[in-house]
Amino acid sequence: MGKDAANENSNKVIVAYARVSTQRQAIEGFSLQQQERFLKEAAKQLNYKKAIVFKEVASGKFSDPEKRPELWRALDKANRLKSPILVTAFDRLSRNTGILEKLIRDKEITVISFTEGEISPLIVSNKIQKAKIERELISKHTREALQAKKQQGIELGNRTNLASAQKLGHLSSKRQADNFARSMISRIDELRAKGSGFKKIATTFNHKGIPTRRGGKWHATTVKKVMDRAQELKKLDAERLKQEGYGSW
Repeated sequence: MGKDAANENSNKVIVAYARVSTQRQAIEGFSLQQQERFLKEAAKQLNYKKAIVFKEVASGKFSDPEKRPELWRALDKANRLKSPILVTAFDRLSRNTGILEKLIRDKEITVISFTEGEISPLIVSNKIQKAKIERELISKHTREALQAKKQQGIELGNRTNLASAQKLGHLSSKRQADNFARSMISRIDELRAKGSGFKKIATTFNHKGIPTRRGGKWHATTVKKVMDRAQELKKLDAERLKQEGYGSW
């Protein structure tokens, strides 16, 4: 965020939303209180004057306002204040990507996840248009490829398709883990520079209500894995840039 944007936010209020799926999770997991602390701290770091936090216990699959009343109150408040909605993770609004994107598009709300980035109505619109074009191209290429295989006498519907799907799923999960490691390494490095070990860093993240990539609690091993992944990514990036003639970062 630029200096002008930060100064502009300094007198503004941001709407925040916290959710857990069950009462048990509210007590034993990433609780509403932990999320609220994290959201208020995140709002300060984004230079907002105040965060209005709406909290509820509800399943992430529901979009029915009768089952998610606090979500709809938060959306209404954000519309009236012309504020984005701040969350710990996008799945706090909905675990269903389609429902999440529909909410953003229909309510014309920008959603900010402090660990995952920002989604706006424009981004959703562009994504939908891009996805439509990609689907049409994929469909066209798939039909052409299947037709070519038939002409070659190759049997279709074998288990090699399953292996390909599993490989794609693994790549998607790896990409998400890489992005999360990149987003967290500066915080880990900062705490390590102050003398904190992995266990203390995990305790700090849990106390501040910062979730792991999967929404759970931090442990010393979790911190080390994230740090190791980020360091490996940095080496790979440096090698790639060197090969491209840009030197190292």
